[in-house]
Amino acid sequence: MKNLGSKAKIGILYNSGARFAGIGLHFINIYFLARLLTPEDFGMVATGWLIIGFATKFGEFGFNMGLIQRNAEVTEKHVNTLFTMDLVFKVGLWLIVLVATKTIANFFDRVDFTGLVASLPVISFYMVLECLSTTPLAMMQRELDFKSRSIIMMTERVIESVLAIAMAYAGYGFWSLIYSKLIGIAIIGIWSAVRMKWLPKLKIDREAAKELFSFGVMVFLRNLFRYGADNAANFMVLKVLGGGALGIYEKAFGLMRLPQKHLTKGMNAVVFAAVARIQDEPERVRSAFRKVVLVVSLVSFPILGGMAVVAANLVPVLLGDQWLETIVPLQIMCVAGILLAIDPFINSVLTATGFVKFTALRRAIEFVLISAAAFFGVKFGLAGVAAAVLVVSFIVMLVMMSIITSKSKISWYDCLQPMGPAMVTTFSMLAAMLAVKFGFESSYPLSDFLMLIVLSIAGILVYFGSHFLFRFQLVKDLMKELGGDWQKIGKKIRKKIQRIKKQFFTFSEKKTAV
Repeated sequence: MKNLGSKAKIGILYNSGARFAGIGLHFINIYFLARLLTPEDFGMVATGWLIIGFATKFGEFGFNMGLIQRNAEVTEKHVNTLFTMDLVFKVGLWLIVLVATKTIANFFDRVDFTGLVASLPVISFYMVLECLSTTPLAMMQRELDFKSRSIIMMTERVIESVLAIAMAYAGYGFWSLIYSKLIGIAIIGIWSAVRMKWLPKLKIDREAAKELFSFGVMVFLRNLFRYGADNAANFMVLKVLGGGALGIYEKAFGLMRLPQKHLTKGMNAVVFAAVARIQDEPERVRSAFRKVVLVVSLVSFPILGGMAVVAANLVPVLLGDQWLETIVPLQIMCVAGILLAIDPFINSVLTATGFVKFTALRRAIEFVLISAAAFFGVKFGLAGVAAAVLVVSFIVMLVMMSIITSKSKISWYDCLQPMGPAMVTTFSMLAAMLAVKFGFESSYPLSDFLMLIVLSIAGILVYFGSHFLFRFQLVKDLMKELGGDWQKIGKKIRKKIQRIKKQFFTFSEKKTAV
C-alpha cells in the first residue's frame, strides 16, 4: 500500500505517454483513410461494430473487472475460470451471429446488404480473438504493470494503423478496417499472454465462478445499458439517415472522443486499479479523486474547447472536403465532451468501491434519455442528434455527481472546485482564439491550414500564459508533486543507463582481452 501512490503515478505516466502518442497516430491514420475510403465504407464498418458491440455486451459479465476489484488473493483458479467463462460466452455469441447474419442485414435496409452479410461473420470473430487478451491484460492491470500494458497496446495501434492504410491503398476498401483490427487484437492476445507467462487453460472452479459472477452481473447490466446509451444515437442515424450519414456522425463523434479515448481512458484504467486497493480508506479515495479531476480538466477542457473553435478549419485539412458535414456536429459534441470529462472517473470510483449497481442505474437513465432525445433530434439531421447528445450529457453529469456525493465522502465541492483552473484558463484561451479568428476572417483571410496553425499557436500561448498569470494554488501543488516524481523517475533512468554502460564496457574489455 505504501508504494501504491507511486505505482499509480508511474502507471498514469506510461498510459498517458502511450495515449498522447496514440492521438498523433490517430490523426495520421484518419488523414490517410479519410482520403482512401468513403463515408459509406466507414458507415459499413460502423454498422458491423454497432451490431457486434451489442452482441458482445451479452458476453461481457465484467469477470475481468471482478478480478481487478477483488481485495482478496487471486489464484490460478480465478484466472482460468475468467478465461474459460469469457471464451464460452464469446464463442456462443459468435455462432449466434453466424446463424442470424442475413436476418440482421435485412433489418438495416439502408446499408449494402451483400457487404454486411459478407463482413459480419468476419467482424464478429473479433469477440473470440479478444478472449486471448482479456485475462492477461486484467492481470497486468491488477498488478499495476501499466508499463508493459502501455507498450503492448501502443505497438498494436501502430501495427493496426499501418495495416489499415496499406490495405486501403491496395484497394481493400472497408475490409482494410476489419482485417487490421483482427490482426491487432490477435497480436495483443499473444504478446500479453507471453508477457504474463500465462498459458490458457479451459478450467472452471465453481467457487471462483460464483465470486466473479456476483460482482460481474452488475457490470454486465451497466455495460449493456452503456452500450445502448453510447449507440442509441448511432442507431437512429443509421436507420433514418443511412450508412453514409452514420460514417460522418461516427467521424465527428470519434474526434470528440479523442481526449477520452487516448488520455482519460489511459488514466482511468490506473484509477480503477488503484482505488480498488484503497476502497476502505475514503479520505485517500477523496484525495485521489480531486487530483484526477484537476488533471483531466486541465488536459480535456482546452483540447475539446479548442477543437470546437478550429473545427471549420480542421475538418477540410484533416479529412477533406467530402467530410464537411462533420463540422457542426463536431462543434456541438465537443461541448458535450467537456461536460462528460470526469464521468469515467466517477464511474470507476463507484465501481472500485463496490457501488457498481449505481453505475448500472446511471447507464439505464442515460440510455432512456438519449434514445428519446435522438428520436426527436434525428428529424433535424446530424446537428439535431448532436444537440440531443449535448442535452443528455448535461443531465447525466448532474446525475453522476449526485450519486457519488451521496455514496462517498466526495462532495460537490470536490467535483467542481478542481475544475476551476481549467475553466478560467480555457475560457481565456477560447476568447483569444475567437478574436484572432474574427480578426483574420474580416481583414486578411487565410487558408484553412494556415488558420489552423495560427489558431493553435494562439490558443496554446494564451492557455499556458493564463496559468502563468493566475498561478492557481492547486496547479502549483500539482506541478510541485509531479516535479518530485519526475526527479525519482530521472534517477531510475540514470541508474539504468549507468548499468547498461557498465555492462557494455565490461563486455568490450573481455572481447579485447580475447
